[in-house]
Amino acid sequence: MEQRYIIPSINLTIAGIPVQQNPHTNLSKIKFMDTNSTKKNCKKSGCDLTFDRPRWIDTCYIYRLWLNLLNDNLWLSLLGWGVIGAIIGGGSGLSSGTTAETTIVTTTQSSSESISGSSETQTTSITETTPAETTPAVPSEYLAALAPAKSYSENMHMSKQGIYDQLTSEYGEKFPTDAAQYAIDNLSADYNANALASAKSYSDTMHMSKQGIYDQLVSENGEKFTADEAQYAVDNLNADYNKNALLSAQNYRDTMHMSNDAIRDQLTSDYGEKFTQEEADYAMANIDK
Repeated sequence: MEQRYIIPSINLTIAGIPVQQNPHTNLSKIKFMDTNSTKKNCKKSGCDLTFDRPRWIDTCYIYRLWLNLLNDNLWLSLLGWGVIGAIIGGGSGLSSGTTAETTIVTTTQSSSESISGSSETQTTSITETTPAETTPAVPSEYLAALAPAKSYSENMHMSKQGIYDQLTSEYGEKFPTDAAQYAIDNLSADYNANALASAKSYSDTMHMSKQGIYDQLVSENGEKFTADEAQYAVDNLNADYNKNALLSAQNYRDTMHMSNDAIRDQLTSDYGEKFTQEEADYAMANIDK
């Protein structure tokens, strides 16, 4: 007489091997599926089993052990299978999933495989470092040119072009042009302020007219300031040009013993002092005072 067992629906996996069970047949017929190994059939003692396990497993022994455990106690049989699975799978243990209801075991084929352990992928991030670009060392001669350039600007209030020419002149510093250019490019100077300081010096010491000061500031034979720098200087110079015209007239009379008419012409001439006519008239009216 065939025995039928009602057991909880269990998807049993032993050491990664799905078990197929059919409730309509004798429980003595159970198949173990492992498509990656050679099939081995056992015909001993009426055993009709197909084991797709390696040949070293004694399939009949496992089969008989399972039947004995099943006849005694269903859950004990499951425990037995757990022990056997641990032996077969190298300690991987018993992996199973259960459902909430109790049903007759039906024949299902599972294509899934239980995989013990996990695979971790480690990504190594490689950061390429580029050596920092080093700034080339400044030649010592370049630095040497910078020092006198600073002095010409701060002490003599020279223009940019005037400083460059002085640095490269055969009668001046005699620096090579690249060293002089480095000095000019790296000099922190206010050329408007330099032009104003030079204009003040021409007014205070040489008593020059407004136009005379401007021409001297932009002249190639003079200070070599730009037109804008020179205009800034004369626009911001606080000078008394009437007084400058008078002092110039007295100087012509005392040092050159010139007549009053000659002094007047010299004061207003485009080749002389370039005072205005009003400034010259003021000077001649007050020359004897």
